[in-house]
Amino acid sequence: MIISYNLLMTRNYLPLLLILLTCYIPRKLGFKKESSMLIVNLKALMERKSAIDRKRITYKVIEQETGIKVLTLSRIATNPNYNISRGDIEKLLIYFNCQPNDLFGLIPES
Repeated sequence: MIISYNLLMTRNYLPLLLILLTCYIPRKLGFKKESSMLIVNLKALMERKSAIDRKRITYKVIEQETGIKVLTLSRIATNPNYNISRGDIEKLLIYFNCQPNDLFGLIPES
């Protein structure tokens, strides 16, 4: 597939250039799209905090402390496609006194 540079730089062929740069060329060079899955370790953090504080930590307790609704906490813990807001992430990190690496994990898929 040989296309002259001048032809690609005209307005009519700009979408073709974008397609070549994003799809065709990387495949020809052997690049593969890496896929991975982000997991949320909310339940593990709840268990750890329960053991440290020696009291049962539930979604209701977290709601009272952080203001994040129980339904939202349940979705965060169980739905891998749920989009967590930045504010909720900050509240959870402060509540559990942890770093983002403790709350999130990245699992590469093969």
